[in-house]
Amino acid sequence: MKKNITIIIFAVILILVYSGCSRKEQIASKNIEQIHKDEGVPIKVLTLKPSPFQLWLSYNAPLEGIRQTSVASMVQAEVEKVNAVVGSQVSEGDVLVEFPEDTPSAQYIQAKSAYENAQATYERLKNLFEIGGISKQDLDGAETAYKVSKANWDAVHKMLKAEAPISGIVTTVDVKVSDNVFPGDILFIVSDTEKMKARVWVTEQEVCDIKKGMKAEASCLRNTLSGSVTQIGLALDSNLQAFPVDIEFHNPDNIRACGVTAKIRILVYENPEALKVARKNIRKDENGHYIYILKDGNAVKQPITLGQENGTEVEVLTGLQSGDQIINEGLNMIKDGVKVKVIQ
Repeated sequence: MKKNITIIIFAVILILVYSGCSRKEQIASKNIEQIHKDEGVPIKVLTLKPSPFQLWLSYNAPLEGIRQTSVASMVQAEVEKVNAVVGSQVSEGDVLVEFPEDTPSAQYIQAKSAYENAQATYERLKNLFEIGGISKQDLDGAETAYKVSKANWDAVHKMLKAEAPISGIVTTVDVKVSDNVFPGDILFIVSDTEKMKARVWVTEQEVCDIKKGMKAEASCLRNTLSGSVTQIGLALDSNLQAFPVDIEFHNPDNIRACGVTAKIRILVYENPEALKVARKNIRKDENGHYIYILKDGNAVKQPITLGQENGTEVEVLTGLQSGDQIINEGLNMIKDGVKVKVIQ
């Protein structure tokens, strides 16, 4: 019996305590509501001012020299000399890889002898023609033989003396002295890096926003190169399901970045005097998008029309003007017409 009485007394005490706490919470809640009603809901605002708004599309792609040429072996032979290393600055016509002159398949010595003999014969007959010693037909025959021998000699010379086809930077050397190579094996690659180029692949939606001449940037090796879009592919690649876009970049400091993957950005939209707001401050109802602004001490619901967005910021086309005070904190406690109080 005593145990039951104790339990009843304990239950009554809990009920009284709970009722008291609930009443205190209701009073506190009423007090906060009354404070908000009398003094206003605390908010923070941001004064709207025109500022630049940009929309960039980002990609990753390897950079290459504006011109890039590989040179392959034309003979089966052992490499005798390598006259350049990766990073070497070379001029067009410089001999970078050499093979022995006695390489059987080239017949270098025979071609050289035939060329020198034809050249000497042509020079001798040209002198005779000038004094009337031979006919013009004889001279023409000697000149033809000389030109053929020279062409043969040039071809053989290029077979054994691999030259740089353009001026630029040696970006790859695939052979070393004593290597035995075969026709078609790549010897070296030379790139003209006065400008750089890259190709990015864009989606069907993105290709509609990209135009020839648009500004672009490439960031790599702690450097940023500026450039522009030079060509936009019109056909969708069936494998990648994307369109190719070619970009060229100025390289005034001759940064040697061939083959380096760079972060490529294309500026597809720019408004230097945009009114923009943070996406988190924008609300939407059945009538469209709106934002709260401070007006005469109250929160006012302001309908707006949106433009471009870049992830965190949205361009506002209509509904706002410079100098408007955007409510950017306390949004969950306000509604249209509510009295508000700006706090620091």
